[in-house]
Amino acid sequence: MSKLIELVSAKAAMPGDWITPSTEIEALDIESLDFIELIFEIENEFDIKIPNDWDGQFTTVGDLQTAIDQLKNSEASASE
Repeated sequence: MSKLIELVSAKAAMPGDWITPSTEIEALDIESLDFIELIFEIENEFDIKIPNDWDGQFTTVGDLQTAIDQLKNSEASASE
């Protein structure tokens, strides 16, 4: 979670210790283009691909972490 918070913090221009899993994405006031860049950074950092149809399904930072964990697990299972 700490790496995700670091990435989110950089885009939100606020200290990482203000961001928790329950922090709502809207409360971070991240512009839409910056959010798209954040998704690309998350994909690169965690070596995953977030499907386009998942757009708008993230309410909190914790939702993002859950999606990352699910995608990493499903991609690991697919490669076995």
